[in-house]
Amino acid sequence: MDPSLTDQAPQGPLRPLWRLVASYLFLYSLPFPLTLITAQASPWSFWDPVAVFLGRVLIGNEIPTHPGPDALVKYLGLAVLLGVAVLLTLLWTAVERKADLDAKMTLWLPIWLRFYLAGFLFFYAAFKIIPVHVPTLDAAALMTSYGDQSPMGLASNFFGYGRIYALFTGLGELSVAVLLCWRRTASAAALLGLLALGHGVALNLTMDGALKITSLHFMLICAFLLIGDRRRLNALVFSLDATPAQTLKPLFQNPRAGKIATLLAGAVMVAVAGFQFYAAVTTYNQRYAQPPTALDGVYRVTTVDQGQGPRPVTSTDRNLWHTFVVAKGGQAGAVKRVDGKVSRRTFQIDERQQSIRQMNPYQSKPDQAAFEKSDTPRELFTHAVDWPAATLHYWWSAEQQLNLFVPTANDSHLVYTLEKIEPTSFLAERGFNWINEGPINN
Repeated sequence: MDPSLTDQAPQGPLRPLWRLVASYLFLYSLPFPLTLITAQASPWSFWDPVAVFLGRVLIGNEIPTHPGPDALVKYLGLAVLLGVAVLLTLLWTAVERKADLDAKMTLWLPIWLRFYLAGFLFFYAAFKIIPVHVPTLDAAALMTSYGDQSPMGLASNFFGYGRIYALFTGLGELSVAVLLCWRRTASAAALLGLLALGHGVALNLTMDGALKITSLHFMLICAFLLIGDRRRLNALVFSLDATPAQTLKPLFQNPRAGKIATLLAGAVMVAVAGFQFYAAVTTYNQRYAQPPTALDGVYRVTTVDQGQGPRPVTSTDRNLWHTFVVAKGGQAGAVKRVDGKVSRRTFQIDERQQSIRQMNPYQSKPDQAAFEKSDTPRELFTHAVDWPAATLHYWWSAEQQLNLFVPTANDSHLVYTLEKIEPTSFLAERGFNWINEGPINN
């Protein structure tokens, strides 16, 4: 076996570039292996204070430390990472001849990155196979028009309706994660990963997804893992020459130590995969598998009382409610106005107190209190549907009609009377058919 065919860093002027990419990806992967549990894929928050300082110097404004993976502070964090990687590359080059770092990094860094990437792919695969990230469509989603959805909301609804498509995507990511756990299948995993993760990159870039940084870096890791096998891949794919079998350099001089390390790594990844699927099942049960409450359903407003007695809602009442939805065991719902605008909401229903409390969808802790009237930003209420208070109350009339007491601005209120209806949706009724003949599928 020609040793130049595998596990070799690029030669000549490409060697410093290889060292820079290796240093950058190593810094990006931190604080691995803690990421196996935390699943924080964007640049480590350790870099955030430095990124904020950099933003203050370069932009002149204070940069908010928003937790989103594509927040501005994360892009500045990448600039900080790149700067530190350049310094690390210079240090690496200075000590290379004495420490033989290139040979050690070609052997150990791919292993580090493989398990880093596998841990995250177990997470993303589990939350797709168990429909958490892409839940099935409820009545609130079905009555929201295309124009009132965010690009990523539209993509999420597409996945939610095409359940099998989401399942195939999750199984693809799971396959990559499993193959990454062995050195001998690492190249196959990287090739499959470029395809599977390329799908995620395209989705994030075209549908304004929130994982642009993450998906692009995961693809970069897959490409980096193929560098050591580049000559064999070239012989197999492009030159069509005979491709010799891969010879792997032992990680340890003692074969027993190598077997122990393999078993230990396998046990850790099985535990990680099990933990992620357990977390996905638990999250699904908490969010989507709750038993329906007495309020679950779709309601249409029949009358509104603005302080002068009940009256029918007409087409001129553009800002008043037309439809009210409670779904997912009372945890979610929506309000649709007469003008067609829809506002999706997160609820907490207390059937004993007969109250509906709107929860802050951005709260980071389960025990964090929902926002109150005094600190409720109107911007959180899509299209400014008139519900400035955090809590409203309901009761049932003798005719089993739902009545909602909705506080409004200036200490006023509205009382809506609603009747439960059976919603109809062509999308839900149409479903899947092997035979498609126009014009029904146009």
